Amino acid sequence: GTMASSSSSSSWATKLETRLSSLGDGASKETIQSLAKWIGFNRKHCTSFCTCLDEHISQDGAMRSWLYLQLVHEVMLLEKDNPTKWDRLSETRIMFGEMVVMPALKKSDVAMKQKVAPLIEEWEKADSFGSPTLINQIRDLLSSDIANEESKEDKSTAVADIPAEPKEEPKAPQEEPKTEATEPAPKEVKEEAKPKVEPKKPASSPPPSLNRQSSVEEITFDFEGSGIPYSKVESREFEGPCKDIANLQISRDLRNDAAVQLSSRLSALPEEIKQACQEAQEMRNEDGTALELPEEQALKFAGLIGDDILDTDLDEALLNVKTFMEMVQQQKQARQLLIQLLIQSRCQFGSDEAAEEFYSLDGVLKNLKERKQLLSDAMDLEGLDFEAEESKEEKKQQAAAAALAPLTWYKPNETDSKRAKLE
Repeated sequence: GTMASSSSSSSWATKLETRLSSLGDGASKETIQSLAKWIGFNRKHCTSFCTCLDEHISQDGAMRSWLYLQLVHEVMLLEKDNPTKWDRLSETRIMFGEMVVMPALKKSDVAMKQKVAPLIEEWEKADSFGSPTLINQIRDLLSSDIANEESKEDKSTAVADIPAEPKEEPKAPQEEPKTEATEPAPKEVKEEAKPKVEPKKPASSPPPSLNRQSSVEEITFDFEGSGIPYSKVESREFEGPCKDIANLQISRDLRNDAAVQLSSRLSALPEEIKQACQEAQEMRNEDGTALELPEEQALKFAGLIGDDILDTDLDEALLNVKTFMEMVQQQKQARQLLIQLLIQSRCQFGSDEAAEEFYSLDGVLKNLKERKQLLSDAMDLEGLDFEAEESKEEKKQQAAAAALAPLTWYKPNETDSKRAKLE
């Protein structure tokens, strides 16, 4: 019984290792969430998963450790909007907190702990552990270590200020005036001590890996040279392709894991097995069936092939790859349609026309105000008293109009030239 349980636990740990190895350093949130759902579905083997993650966080580098902690974060918030499933995963979350999070915090440096701090706040808001005991233990580990590090830095700066003075005192006997030698010494000490305090700033700022700034490069595109004639495109026509891309992306990420895992398994096969399979594929029998390997060679290959490949359902694996390829092709078609619509519309979606109408109405309003002023002046000359009943309403409208920000992006001369080119 114990032999079987140990082998099954090791096999589930191996399965998780395979999935972890397929995760790239810049894996998307959807990919991490799909792996978290797989862990939640197989929560009976949570002990093996926690042991595997703890080992990898200890052995792998900081970048991979942060990726694994993001996976733990998704497990901690898994199914939080579904009370029934949330309660089922309570034991899983507690085990992850005790067996993965706490050991990881004990081994991590201050920079990593500062990155984990926002995640712990989300766990506390979601009440991931059901009671404050475990979350308080995690917070104590986090806060005490960060406070100790800051106190160490403060002590080091304080110590740096003290011994700096005696270093300058021996220089005084070498010079004739003692007062002149002792007075500039404190200034030099302060100037040397300042750079030692500055390294505290980078500790509070996030690491460079988190500051992902999208670099946008401006390019000049020749719409007329594309061969697609101009025509008006309604904004709602873009909604269909965008929805298709977004809906397919979730399913694509789920299928992507299976395709990557299958690829990694097959790529791990020895070269002689790959070559034998290639020869069997090329040299077929007369009826079209593949050649069978000699029994001696088959037994040799059986010892070299792992259980994960032997247990693979080929029909299901081929179906997954085929479905994945179809999703990629559908997304490609949707993107091509979006590009075609952008070229067809010349990226003109009616904003210039709306701005032109807005300013034309603004001009009409100004003309009406001028005519009203002339009319009131004429009535004053004739001795007629005129009081506008809607003066308060007009004041409100004038205040609202004055509060509107000008359309700085609208340039009538440029829009007219663009429209001339389109026509």
